[in-house]
Amino acid sequence: MSEKQTFLSDSQQKKLAEALDRKFDLPLVRGKSERKAWVKFVIAIDIIITSKVQNEYLDALNDPAFQLEDMAADILKENLAPILADLLSVPILPYSLKLKMIGLVLELLIKAMAGTTTIDEVAEEFLKSA
Repeated sequence: MSEKQTFLSDSQQKKLAEALDRKFDLPLVRGKSERKAWVKFVIAIDIIITSKVQNEYLDALNDPAFQLEDMAADILKENLAPILADLLSVPILPYSLKLKMIGLVLELLIKAMAGTTTIDEVAEEFLKSA
């Protein structure tokens, strides 16, 4: 039996990609190609997080009853951002910009873990306000 490689659904990945698309521009990429690049970026983050974070925390993204403590949420974001930045290969991006992009994805994911909400609700709220 193979382990699941990602914890986000296709629609959740697309919502996070859309959030990135609204907040950042990828150099040298436009239109549908940019959207595809964002989806690949989110999938890569998804795969790495799945391999590094315990399932109990990942399950919390879709469970509004679970609430990650603020201190744990801060530590998770602080530790995951540099790990992801080092493991994600995006040669056309400066490291500092890559960290900001990863930071947005982590902010949305951790907000869902720390609040009485789900990743779908957090992403939709972000997209409405962006």
